[in-house]
Amino acid sequence: MSVSAGNVVAVIAAGAAIIAVVVGWIQTSKTLRQNRELADLDAVRSVLDEAVVGLLDASTQITKVQKLKERPDSLMSVWAAADLAGKRISVDLERLKVRFGVAHPIVKSFEEAVVACSSVTSAVDRMIEHKGVGMDLRSNEERATQDAELAAWREEGAGIIERESEHFETERRRFLEAAHALAGAKLRASETA
Repeated sequence: MSVSAGNVVAVIAAGAAIIAVVVGWIQTSKTLRQNRELADLDAVRSVLDEAVVGLLDASTQITKVQKLKERPDSLMSVWAAADLAGKRISVDLERLKVRFGVAHPIVKSFEEAVVACSSVTSAVDRMIEHKGVGMDLRSNEERATQDAELAAWREEGAGIIERESEHFETERRRFLEAAHALAGAKLRASETA
């Protein structure tokens, strides 16, 4: 059996066409995978960016609470904003859980910050709730006892605010570090100067 030059050329051309199709398919698959990874990274960065902004707002409100904790009559003005910031970061927490899963370190540090923020706003809420207790009691003795209890409670509330504010800031920093490690820009030292 003799092999003609035309048959050899046809087999080589068919083999080259098959190789070209396989290489094209591999390249297309790789491009699609890379596009998906970039889209996922963009979505993750968006969720992280929103969470960072929420934490910054909560931090600002907690700082205002700390400044006013010794003056319960003024706390009402900042309580609503602090409570709203706490609700916002609770929503951000749920979004982080969807993206990363509930056990991810980023989620855990953010969750701790949410809990600390909630503790601060709860302490403020209780301080506001108790600020007027004892004002309409009839006897001076009852009023003095009630005032002493109220002062002790305010001191306890101020301690809770201070402790949970520090805990919030610790967890906020931990979250920022973890978020940067996961999705921050990976620049060479020469590009950061």
